[in-house]
Amino acid sequence: MNKIHILNNYANKNDHFCFCLSETYLDETIHNSVFGLKNFQIFRQDRSRFSGGVLILIPNALSCE
Repeated sequence: MNKIHILNNYANKNDHFCFCLSETYLDETIHNSVFGLKNFQIFRQDRSRFSGGVLILIPNALSCE
């Protein structure tokens, strides 16, 4: 099981938590739909040449911008 599937399973079972991940190593070729997280708002800063990127998941029940 790859890490995206692990995140998906864990987040969908705990959809009242916020998640912050670092060193994600995501880039523009990986779309938010890959995560399959319908109950979350996804905020991310993808990796650059010098950094690994971050991903923040906020439950839809919480209002944020």
